[in-house]
Order: sequence, then C-alpha cells, then structure tokens
Amino acid sequence: MQEQLYNILSDSIEFCHTFEAKYYTFLKKAGFKKRIRKSRMELAEILTILIFYHFSGYANFKKYYKNFVLGELKNCFFLVSYSQFNKILCEIPCLLDVFLKSRFNLTSMYHFIDATCLPVCHIKRAKSNKVFSKAANKGYSTIHQHFFGFKLHLVVNHEGEIVNYAISKGSPHDVNYLVPLTKNLKGKLCGDKGYISEEARKKLARQNLKLLTPNKKNMKAKTIHQGSEAKMLQHRSIIESIFNKLKNVFRITSHKSRSVTGFFAHCLSTLLAYTFDSKKPSVALP
Repeated sequence: MQEQLYNILSDSIEFCHTFEAKYYTFLKKAGFKKRIRKSRMELAEILTILIFYHFSGYANFKKYYKNFVLGELKNCFFLVSYSQFNKILCEIPCLLDVFLKSRFNLTSMYHFIDATCLPVCHIKRAKSNKVFSKAANKGYSTIHQHFFGFKLHLVVNHEGEIVNYAISKGSPHDVNYLVPLTKNLKGKLCGDKGYISEEARKKLARQNLKLLTPNKKNMKAKTIHQGSEAKMLQHRSIIESIFNKLKNVFRITSHKSRSVTGFFAHCLSTLLAYTFDSKKPSVALP
C-alpha cells in the first residue's frame, strides 16, 4: 500500500514538474482565475490524494480524507481542510485529463473499443435531479436497459492499457465516437456489432486501421476472420473485464458528487488509478 502511494506520488511529481507553469497560465487565460494564488497544497499532492483513494479501501471520499489523509499523511503533505479541498476540485478535471493522456500507450497494433453506462441516479428520479439536469440525459444500454447519466467510451490495447477515452451524455450511439477516439491509431481495432459502419470502416482504413466486428445474422456479405483477427474477436470481452474492474474494484459508479466538475474529477481519477494497477486484464497476441 505504501509502495503504491509512493509510485503515484513520484509519477505525479514528475508530471507536475514540467506542467505546473503551463497549468497556471491556462487557468488565468481561460478565466478560471484572475490572478494566481497557489494553494498550500502542491498539485502533485492533490493528484496523489485523488488517485490513491481508489486503492485505499474507503468507500466514502469524505471519510477517506478526514480519517486517512488528515490522519496518516499530515506529516508528509501540506494539507488543507476537507471543505477547502472540495473547492480545489473545481479546477482539477483539466489537470487530471492531461495527466491521464500523458500515460496512454499508443504503440500497440491491437486495440479494443466499447462503451459502458455511468448512471448518476435511478431512472425514475431523472426529472427531479438538479445537479445533472443539463449535463446528463437518458440513454439505453443492452445490459442495464434505460438509465440516466453518462457513457464512458474506452479504447484499450491487448495488454489492458488505456489508449483513449471519452465521456459523453447517455443518448449518443457508440459508433459516433468510433472515428474520433481512434485518430492516429494503426493496426487492428475490435468492437462489437454496435460499431458496424461501412462509412467508419473506410475512414479507418485510410489511416491503416482495420475494423473487426462480429457478423450480423442478416448480413449478406459475411467476413471470415482468421489468425490474430479471429483471436481478437474471441477475446473482445477483455474490455468488459476492464469495465468490471473500473466499476467493482475502483468504484467509478459509486460516487456522491454534488457538482458536475466533482463527477468528472471522480471519473478521471478512477481511470488514472487503473493506469497504476499492476494486474490489468490482457490477451496474448503476436
């Protein structure tokens, strides 16, 4: 546990060392801050606290911060109160996004794509939800049926490493994010029947990325896959295993966010925590 904390902290310090000056300049130009007043806490400490929460065993971030952070880390970090830390969270999602993208592995030639729902409340309470009334909407999932919230679109490689991601409202179809998420990728991409699109297939072919999908029963021209392609289709459930880990181990859907920025900070810190996990689902491919 201490080793994991050290690994997260060391990587966060290395990232923030080169990014911190650009980050504060961005906050000022974007209008988030008129003048820069640095928090007592370092950016690397904020990142470490958010990411390590998913390894701590706590199911409630407030208890985690008050009991573990203020108790165990008070002699190591320059800490602020829980209420002040919540205010800092409003500026953090863009920092988490850049840190996450800096950890992507874009060298693989074998990729898998899929999407999963991120409900924010029960579908019956959708109309009374005020926090996400404008940001989220109703969607449909073959597993969870109708839901109210967002969708997490994920591209991973055969070693279980994240290649790209997107978080959308619940209503857009998965195929809408097929081309944007796979820009600059090469090799082979495996998805389910929801990604069958001749137009998208041609666009991906221009960038040397071959789209592999199962055949529908009513398809006239069925494709026969062999070798590594057939193996990829057999093991496309690897991405379902990753979604299962994100939801049941890192608790990406177990949140009590009272703001949209808090929700995105929680989701991005969960994805970052997954990148530090040493036991990722993987498939042996040539």
